[in-house]
Amino acid sequence: MADPRTIYDKLKQRMAEVAELETIRWVLEWDEQTEMQSAGASWRGRQAALIDGLAHERATDPKIGELISELENTGDALGEADNPERVNIREWRRDYDRRVKLPKSLVEEMTRTAVEGRAAWVEARKNKTFSTFAPWLSKSFKLARKAADLYGHNGEPYDALLEGYEPGITSKQASEMLRDLRQRLVPLIEAVANAKRRPKRKHLQGNFPLATQQAFNAEVATWIGYDLTRGGIGETVHPFCITLGPDDIRFGTRYRENDFSDALTSSLHEAGHGIYEQGLLREHFGTPLGTAVSLGVHESQSRMWENRIGRSHAFWEIWLPRAGNHFPELVKRKVDDVHFAINDIQPSLIRVEADELTYNLHILIRFELEIALLSGDLAVNDLPGAWNEKVREYLGIEVPDDTQGCLQDIHWSVGLIGYFPTYALGNIYSAQFVEAAEKDLGGFEDILRKEQPLVIRDWFNEKIHSQGRRYMPSELVEKVSGRPPSAEALTAYLSGKVKDLYGASV
Repeated sequence: MADPRTIYDKLKQRMAEVAELETIRWVLEWDEQTEMQSAGASWRGRQAALIDGLAHERATDPKIGELISELENTGDALGEADNPERVNIREWRRDYDRRVKLPKSLVEEMTRTAVEGRAAWVEARKNKTFSTFAPWLSKSFKLARKAADLYGHNGEPYDALLEGYEPGITSKQASEMLRDLRQRLVPLIEAVANAKRRPKRKHLQGNFPLATQQAFNAEVATWIGYDLTRGGIGETVHPFCITLGPDDIRFGTRYRENDFSDALTSSLHEAGHGIYEQGLLREHFGTPLGTAVSLGVHESQSRMWENRIGRSHAFWEIWLPRAGNHFPELVKRKVDDVHFAINDIQPSLIRVEADELTYNLHILIRFELEIALLSGDLAVNDLPGAWNEKVREYLGIEVPDDTQGCLQDIHWSVGLIGYFPTYALGNIYSAQFVEAAEKDLGGFEDILRKEQPLVIRDWFNEKIHSQGRRYMPSELVEKVSGRPPSAEALTAYLSGKVKDLYGASV
């Protein structure tokens, strides 16, 4: 038998080629979402499908399986179970066993559908008409159903898809956590609704030129630790972050010239994703140890920078005066007023603009509809009505059109089915991580007033980012926070915030 190190190096080289193909695919994705016109979707779908097909073919080559098996039979020749090599072998096995269940033809078809479906979604949003997007959505869910069956499941196809985003979590577990969270949040939302104090959104509104916002957001992103020498910021319909290589991690955001807070919170959110990717161990790029553990943990980072930092009083003490240097009409505005306005809590239509409490209800709406669409209990053509009814039930507001309703999110158009629960899980994880960080570092407000956000970034680099896929998501949460994931820490944080801002408690 060959030396285990030689076998490992052969496997690592083969998987590096897969990573190179995947990042080429993401270059196409970046262009698609920031520059490409809708007319280019059909050809781009063919290009993307070709790359994804090649990557899948290489990743599922029987030789990969043979090399993994050889390494699995070498015992402790490559060190203890938590050594980098052993972690990578373990996770490569998990990836290989999952990937080989899908044929190359299905992977290619899913990619073509995602690219063309996204273009159809953009047009449907623009025209506020769901009907033109419906055929693409039907195809997307049909392909997802087929993939779920091939992956295998115990009667709940959603589990097979969720496993790809949040390993180790079932739809039943996610549902229980989200419903528990909802029960805890509803009384808080009602308390806020009955509070006498109300913020005024006008403190965030005015005339904010696009180019000036871009410069301001880049300044903020750099301040919290996003490295612009290893990334960049673009403009897009739906905010996103993407990794094109170990030193090329970009994000896109969208702008409204009458309200600078939309792009700011989106930029903080996406920069949080970028900080996670930049914090992965560069020398392990393309291996599991150099890859984020899950979408839920990823969201814990982006939601932390967006909410725990960007909606904090200390942040605005520092950044409102600086915002005034960019936007003269903000000069006379008061920190307390702007801080209260950006923490406005009330039901709203758009998920990415939602406050910290009602945001989780948005996720529950999508999660329940997603499961119904995947199982066939809800027909695609009935989605707008079902969506509007859920929004009425959970948020108590009416949806005026499909663009502000079931067409607002990009995920289903690009085949990201099984993804939505990770946002709420991310909020839950984030609260536990922040509790642990503040025990080690002290309160975030004091750290920010000292203008030391990099202290926070570095703590998360060490505890979470650099760990890659060393642990399963729930295992990582428990290791860092000292307890399994639950809604308790998030509820405690939000209860305190409601009391401080609104003078309301339950």
